[in-house]
Amino acid sequence: MSFPPPQGPPPPGHGQPYGPTGPHRPAPPYGPPYPGAPQGPPPQGPPSGGPGPYGPPPKKGGSGCLIAGIIGGGLALILVIAGGVGAFLYFGGDSGGSGGSGGSGGGGAPGSGGAFDGTWDAEMTQYDADGEPWAGWTMHLTIEQGEVTEASESGLTSGDGACTWEPGPASVSGDQLSFSYTVAGDPDCVDNGEVVLRDTGGAIEAEVTSLMTDGGTAYADGTLAPR
Repeated sequence: MSFPPPQGPPPPGHGQPYGPTGPHRPAPPYGPPYPGAPQGPPPQGPPSGGPGPYGPPPKKGGSGCLIAGIIGGGLALILVIAGGVGAFLYFGGDSGGSGGSGGSGGGGAPGSGGAFDGTWDAEMTQYDADGEPWAGWTMHLTIEQGEVTEASESGLTSGDGACTWEPGPASVSGDQLSFSYTVAGDPDCVDNGEVVLRDTGGAIEAEVTSLMTDGGTAYADGTLAPR
């Protein structure tokens, strides 16, 4: 008579589907089977050992180059302006000098007579004893460095109508230059006269006074114009 084998758990590793260690549940694929462990794929993140290539590389800043360009351009502009000012002062410094021959207001200092320098003609109006205009004539003057070097008149006397004056030393006082003259050897000309030139800022006015042989005084006035 035979008896069935005793009932009970089979020996370890016999007939179990999970390997020789016994009927344990298989471990989850991402970590140990502790209670409350998150299921599913592990969280993503940079691997250990330092930051990984996550995201695009930082952009390189260009502000340094921009600032350097602005500073360089500003310095170049300053040099150009400084050069232009220097050239103007160097080449244009003498452009406003003496007006030279034929210019009203020759640029001389006040009282130096330089404002009267030039070669001039003046259409003069002659007045009679009652102060009424009665004749016209022309005065011719050349003034250099405040001195009258040539003087004459034309258009009034008989004959050739010209009288050459012999001017004396000129006197300058403020905006006024004066000199006297004589005429020798020409009976058709008045033999003396006193000339006063006055710089009004916009013109040079002239006055001529002569002592006549009959004791009277002749007076004429006009305005200088460059010849």
